[in-house]
Amino acid sequence: MKNRFIKYLSSAIFGLALIAPTANSAVITSTLGSDPTASGFVDGQSLAIFDLLGLPTPMSYDTNMNGSDPISNYDSTWTHSYGAITDTILSAQFTIGIYDHDSASAGSQLGAFGLDSTDFTATLDGLFEGSGGANNEYNVYSINLGAGFFSQLSDGTLAAALTLSGTVESPGLLPTFPNVINDFNGAQLIFSTLSITTQDAGVPPVPTPEPGILALFIAGLGILLARRKTL
Repeated sequence: MKNRFIKYLSSAIFGLALIAPTANSAVITSTLGSDPTASGFVDGQSLAIFDLLGLPTPMSYDTNMNGSDPISNYDSTWTHSYGAITDTILSAQFTIGIYDHDSASAGSQLGAFGLDSTDFTATLDGLFEGSGGANNEYNVYSINLGAGFFSQLSDGTLAAALTLSGTVESPGLLPTFPNVINDFNGAQLIFSTLSITTQDAGVPPVPTPEPGILALFIAGLGILLARRKTL
């Protein structure tokens, strides 16, 4: 009798789980430029100029905006377009891969950084100063976008603007030459990725059975099995 009761109870609970609503989630990804799978670059890798030639999908609109340490700062804007979002946004992350931004030099090398109308300069500057940024180095930085920013993502576009600044310290032309101090900071943006995780707003969360309801269900099942035994 005990084994039969457990069998009936397990089957009933499994059936309730099958008919319970489930939450569907999806990940929306927008990448501009050569992401790591296309370029083969890894965070912290030292690159030469010829390594950047022939990238599968370069950020071509960034041409002539890369800047040059002796002449001008990197200064560019770009936009991710991915379609309006009507579902609930659960999380979002913005990631860039950038080459030769020289954040290891003394002081701050970030002039400004913003996403839509929100200033993320301090956030990205903290990442710049906390890791990487040696001369001719490729680095990847990610920013988790909080719930307060989700409403700006729902329209299906995200505009980014990045400006670097000098001074930066670069090696001399020959190993025996002293380092050179430049007033500006040129760089090259390799890729930019926006990743958004959503949940179908039309599907309610899976309910957790109240203890009292579950107890009544078990008691009712026990009474039914007891009656079957007496028949």
